[in-house]
Amino acid sequence: MADLESQVVVAGSGIPPTSSTQNPTPASAVEKSAKATAMQDGKVGKKPSAFTRMSVAVEKGFEKAFTKYGYFLARHPIAVFFISFLLAISCGAGFIKLRSEVNADKLWVPQEARAIFDRDRYNSLFGSDIRINSVYIVSKQGGKLGGENLLRRDVIEEVYSVHRAIYEEINVTSLGAPGKRWFLKDLCLRTCTDCPMSDVCVMTTPLDFWYDWSSHRIQIDSTVTDEEVLERVQTERAVAFFPLPISADGRLGGIKRDENDKIINATAMGFSYILRENASMTEDIEAFEQKIIDLMAKDFQHIKVYVQAESSITGELGRSIQTDLLSLQLGIVFILIYALLVLGKFHPVRNRSVLAFTGVISIGLAIVISFGLSSAAGFFLTPVTNVLPFILIGIGVDDMFVLVSELERQPKSLSVEEKIARTMGHAGVSITITSLTDVLAFALGATTTLPALKSFCVFAVFGILGDFLMQITFFGAVMVFDARRIKQNRADCLCCLRLSMDKGPGPCGSTGCCYGKFMKEEGVLRSIIERYYSRFLSRKWVKIMTLILFPALFGVCIWGATNLKQDFSFRFFVPGDSYLLDVFDVGDIYFAEQGQPLNIVTEGDSWTLSEVQAAYIGYSSTINQSPFVKNDSVSNWMEGMYDWLDGRATVTICVTNDFNTTIKGWTVLGTCTDGKRIRRNVPPINGYLTDEVDFYEMLEAYLAQRASVNGNLVRDENNTVPFTTIPRIKAGRITATLKNLPTADTQVAAMVALRNITDTAPSSMGYTYPYNFEFLYFEQYAVIEHEAIVNVVLAISAVALISFVMIGNLIGALYVVLCIVMIDIDLLGLMWFTGVTINSVSVVNIVLAIGLAVDYW
Repeated sequence: MADLESQVVVAGSGIPPTSSTQNPTPASAVEKSAKATAMQDGKVGKKPSAFTRMSVAVEKGFEKAFTKYGYFLARHPIAVFFISFLLAISCGAGFIKLRSEVNADKLWVPQEARAIFDRDRYNSLFGSDIRINSVYIVSKQGGKLGGENLLRRDVIEEVYSVHRAIYEEINVTSLGAPGKRWFLKDLCLRTCTDCPMSDVCVMTTPLDFWYDWSSHRIQIDSTVTDEEVLERVQTERAVAFFPLPISADGRLGGIKRDENDKIINATAMGFSYILRENASMTEDIEAFEQKIIDLMAKDFQHIKVYVQAESSITGELGRSIQTDLLSLQLGIVFILIYALLVLGKFHPVRNRSVLAFTGVISIGLAIVISFGLSSAAGFFLTPVTNVLPFILIGIGVDDMFVLVSELERQPKSLSVEEKIARTMGHAGVSITITSLTDVLAFALGATTTLPALKSFCVFAVFGILGDFLMQITFFGAVMVFDARRIKQNRADCLCCLRLSMDKGPGPCGSTGCCYGKFMKEEGVLRSIIERYYSRFLSRKWVKIMTLILFPALFGVCIWGATNLKQDFSFRFFVPGDSYLLDVFDVGDIYFAEQGQPLNIVTEGDSWTLSEVQAAYIGYSSTINQSPFVKNDSVSNWMEGMYDWLDGRATVTICVTNDFNTTIKGWTVLGTCTDGKRIRRNVPPINGYLTDEVDFYEMLEAYLAQRASVNGNLVRDENNTVPFTTIPRIKAGRITATLKNLPTADTQVAAMVALRNITDTAPSSMGYTYPYNFEFLYFEQYAVIEHEAIVNVVLAISAVALISFVMIGNLIGALYVVLCIVMIDIDLLGLMWFTGVTINSVSVVNIVLAIGLAVDYW
């Protein structure tokens, strides 16, 4: 690019790259540029078009400004050097606000999305924020692919030892309360409060089949036989305090059944331990989760344990960032070596190793500017942002080569001031065009609704601007020093040593050391390209093959691009050696069909209206009939209450006695044991309980028998039912289980279909909405295609705008835009061939590819 850009600028300015004449005035350069454009347009002798005159005027302004700046730079390099350095360092003050974001919902989901709104409402009602720790167990012999049957007495006993270790043995010392040790029972989410199961942790385990509900303990008799193990898991167990029966679903994986549909084999088991989110105890909780993860390293006789804790992905993302930092350091080293090869000539004077080194430093300063200013503006680091330093290194080195290449083209007879002025007047315009195009493309990309892409684009805008400024100031000042050094025949690394280059071999010794075949006037890499690669490309058969192969590649990539699908997985972000990859595999192999929990939430205060109750109970059948919901997975607390009341002529309950007990036909049966309540009969249920006291009294009686249903209701403690102390319902939820939704299209379709169901609820019911945490990602899929198209169109529009303005030739500008479009289509096609899908991350890189492609036209 260095050669191409400089040649284009020089040709456009009418200045031969090897001319020994003095620098022409800007006016004469522009006149020649206008004439050249007119010749291309076939309008020699005619007045240039307004479009051409505008382009020439813009180029004239840039060239004139940069030429003047070049003179200033050549006369005051020390001042420019230190001012630019101090400016970059001052931008680094923004690092005090530098923060990373790894929460997926704050990275990949539009913050105005309905799923974010519903998530916040749901968490405010039912509590946020739980921490799910998943444990998978498979056969040790078969590994994650399983193989051996786990439904054996000896295996169950070993599985029980894992559960016991998590439930009773693992503990951590509190950081906030010295001397206090936390066990699972201290950190877990409880089944309910103020109920017989208030001390029971919420969990799902295959050992639930052996759960004793009187003692709330898992009890496995050591004398149990293999046949008894199989018999135990055959049937669902109804539990008095639990709304749904215990079944093999989600607890056993790799199930095989006989001709009578009886389970005879299971090769995997799944456990879920639910912890409470507590910001003041985060470090303690993560330490506890780490000890669960450590079980993976334990050597068991029959089983292999895989763990995905709530903190696993965050931890692995952090490790990935550390790996990226190491890669960045290696990248800087390789770029420095590459720069030395490009600028190196094996010549004691004309070698530019010190200049190459300072060029890399200028890129480092650009990175400081980018991260400092972006952090100060409130933007955060993301896993995608980690790639930006590599991009800035590539752009910075490219700009550096453009400047140095133009400087080397200047006649040796010119003074240093003239050389720097001409270099800035020509190459300065070139890197300005590419930098301006990149900045505009990324600035338009920052209008996206995807937070990670917005943050990346802002970091990129500041980074490219910082790189541009450091190249024309910090690096430009060092170019002045280096040009003076060469003018005075001073050694590259030992600038205090003046050499006499026109008197034989000089102080270097033998000719083979510094002269002869090792010394390349044009630089090592350029010499290879000009002498070998360019000659190869100029051969007729190579041209023919290029004209055949590249259109063919473009056609194939168009076909590949049409096959692209949406997908998103945390696999994309964890390191290749992460233990999570095996955990993901086990989950996908054995529990992909388990499905995700679904909540239908209703916020309102009109629960006793018959139309509300009819609609609410009707949700059970409507949701159960949805093609996206598992059959018979719906649990409706109101429907359960009426089923419980069905057929009961009398329900005996206790109510407060601070009002007339003869109203509504109540019959006093006696006083309760506390002396403050009375018993009454409730008339048979006909239709719906529309009397508020009746409704809530019946609900309380039902909850006394189904205590865990309390978790599906949110009460307003400050708003009680008249004549009682019962708090009214603030919100209720119906629970169900989604089917496995394997593709982004089905996931979006499920979310939309369920919202359509709830959006038709009577207005008197209040706000009703379906909620599942995965909806946050489904929202991404719903908008990602639109975001991809919009951002690509905006980026290409930026390229087109700058091209039309700066080139001054409509056909030439269209060629540039066409090349950019072809590059992106080729990229999309190659994405499909390499298994890359459309998601927020790939959209970032597609936009990035447009910016990079601009640097090479």
